[in-house]
Amino acid sequence: MDFVEALRRRVGEFSSELRRDRELVKSALVEPFLRLMGWDPEDPKDVRRREGGFGQADYILFADGEPIVSVAVGAMGEVPKPSDYFEDCKSVGAKCLLVTDGDRWEAYGVNGEALAAWSLSAPIEQLFKEIDGFRKILGLESGKYEELVCYTRWNKREIRITALEDPEGLLVRRTRSGIPYSHIAQMLLEGKIVFLSGGGVDRRNIHYIKKRLEKEVGGGIECLPAIYNGTMGYTLALKKKQKKKKRG
Repeated sequence: MDFVEALRRRVGEFSSELRRDRELVKSALVEPFLRLMGWDPEDPKDVRRREGGFGQADYILFADGEPIVSVAVGAMGEVPKPSDYFEDCKSVGAKCLLVTDGDRWEAYGVNGEALAAWSLSAPIEQLFKEIDGFRKILGLESGKYEELVCYTRWNKREIRITALEDPEGLLVRRTRSGIPYSHIAQMLLEGKIVFLSGGGVDRRNIHYIKKRLEKEVGGGIECLPAIYNGTMGYTLALKKKQKKKKRG
């Protein structure tokens, strides 16, 4: 939420410059938002920058080594016309097209069908809902998460405890409806440590997952690479509030 609020402040503070400078829109709004959605603009495996301009998208986004989204950027208040970029989108082999002015985002299939739309100015709940839906359309949240393992610290040693709806088991398979953010958030709020692994949990997606969970719990989350039973993944835990030292 803090991240989105920071982008909103940029829109207000630099609105006149953003309306004149398309490159500023890309660096100040688009690239940070791509990172929020799970793509690292500095990693060529995730994002490839292009010259851009009329008829050619400014970015190609990748997943598992394959082009998945092309992104065309306009100056603030000038969302690019999607029909100008469909041919380019098809030529690079992307599944869909995103057009944006940094504030307003619109997603289309390669044949012109509208898929999703959102705005930085929308309520936070609605904004994340639309992004979640867009990621599901792309198959980035398609049931590939293998397991959720929950731990807690008790009596100075780590013990296994029940997780999610399965009172007897240690592992909970995720459903095809998407990551159960609210359930994981509840475990974190109870002081448990959650281990996430699977085909959908990787360096590209974990930043987005962390941000979504921070929104659910209303606080910071520590996220670290981890290995459990030979499986690589990430551990998530609620950040502990620092106690203020008493003076004197």
